[in-house]
Amino acid sequence: MASPYGIDILIATYNGARTWPAMLDALTLLEPPQRPIRYLVVDNGSTDGTRALLETWAGRLPITLLSCPEPGKMAALHLGANALSGDLTLMTDDDILPCPGWLRAYEAAADAHPEAVLFGGPILPQPFEPLDPWYEHVDGFRDVLFALTDEPEGPVNAVAKVFGPNYLVRTPQAREMLLAPSKLGPTRGNRFPLGDETQMIAGLAQAGGRFWYARGAQVRHLVRRHYTSLDYMLTRAERHGRGHVILNVQGGGDWRGRGGWLISSAAHAAKQALEAAFLDRSRPDARVFERLYRYHWNLGAMRGAVLGPY
Repeated sequence: MASPYGIDILIATYNGARTWPAMLDALTLLEPPQRPIRYLVVDNGSTDGTRALLETWAGRLPITLLSCPEPGKMAALHLGANALSGDLTLMTDDDILPCPGWLRAYEAAADAHPEAVLFGGPILPQPFEPLDPWYEHVDGFRDVLFALTDEPEGPVNAVAKVFGPNYLVRTPQAREMLLAPSKLGPTRGNRFPLGDETQMIAGLAQAGGRFWYARGAQVRHLVRRHYTSLDYMLTRAERHGRGHVILNVQGGGDWRGRGGWLISSAAHAAKQALEAAFLDRSRPDARVFERLYRYHWNLGAMRGAVLGPY
């Protein structure tokens, strides 16, 4: 019978064969916590050898490998939620490098602060390969583009400062948030609205959950070149704007408020459209990027107001 005390590290993976080797090497360097640990990895239909790679590591690390053929990260996490067995669930991705004290820092915070249900930790972007020159000109947007977060130890606004690659939840709350229905988050293609983690964490906040930032639980988030192309980052801006509107309208209980979002975002996008058409995209520049990002964010917000989560 499984122990009621343990840490499940839940990871949904899709075609992560390029980043998994570096991450697996880093996992072997972790300082063991007091609780037993298990890597609960859900393969979401990978076609690049991810599953075979993980199977070769199952003898070196306590990996339990599950399969979810239904496309979409949330579908994979739903499946993983039903397999949780410990008292703590650590959420992360297949492209992070944790510091050696990662698990111990989270365990210590969870034991020291029984009033808190969710714990976040620092995420520092780290280039995994040579990046597009635009990467050096996006400083004001590294949180929404690359999950940058680094807060002081203590209570935290988790909705704004905790991101998907690095947070721990007490397992009863983890099951609750992961099994809640959602139309947000990664699926095949790049047009899905962002906001799945925000939606889940906001649900815990609305239920009165308290949150703590464990600054010693740091990870580095591997940034691949294609994530830093101008087109990809502007597509992400649209997905972020769309998800933002969906979350805010749903938070009001129905879709009657979407007319206001539509008018506001359309007005901003129309104002920015002419300027965006004449911006020089050939040379990376911070001011150009900021203007383009805000224009595409408003385009996404219009789509969210018109189409909702579909």
